[in-house]
Amino acid sequence: MKAIKEGAEQFLTKPVMFSALLAAVQNCMQNQQNQRKQLARKMVRPRYEKDPFQGASASIQRLAQESA
Repeated sequence: MKAIKEGAEQFLTKPVMFSALLAAVQNCMQNQQNQRKQLARKMVRPRYEKDPFQGASASIQRLAQESA
């Protein structure tokens, strides 16, 4: 139970059966892949979304900060 509370996704009982180990590893890999996909979706801005505050001048930076 301690391992689960500290972030373990699965635990196996002894003696470890190869089929159970394989299933646990596949499940963990799928979970990691799903998490990476979700993170990538959050990081990519849609093409239609444009930043109205393009530029590096102090005035533009101040407007961008005020609108956030």
